[in-house]
Amino acid sequence: MQAKNAGINTLSTGFYQNPADVPRAGLVEWKSAFDSEWTKSLTTAKEDDFNLLLIGDDDGSTVRSLALRW
Repeated sequence: MQAKNAGINTLSTGFYQNPADVPRAGLVEWKSAFDSEWTKSLTTAKEDDFNLLLIGDDDGSTVRSLALRW
């Protein structure tokens, strides 16, 4: 893998999908999508021996988030 060969050992990803940014029909649908994405991130990091730098608070980072919060 090119990233490993370049000396990169950490990947950054968000671990929280804001329901305002990723609308779902309900909690069950949101959780299913969250679990699926989270599993992909964990699997990729584990298989390729990377650390994960997780970012979770995106409050106010998008127009939609701001509109729904305020």
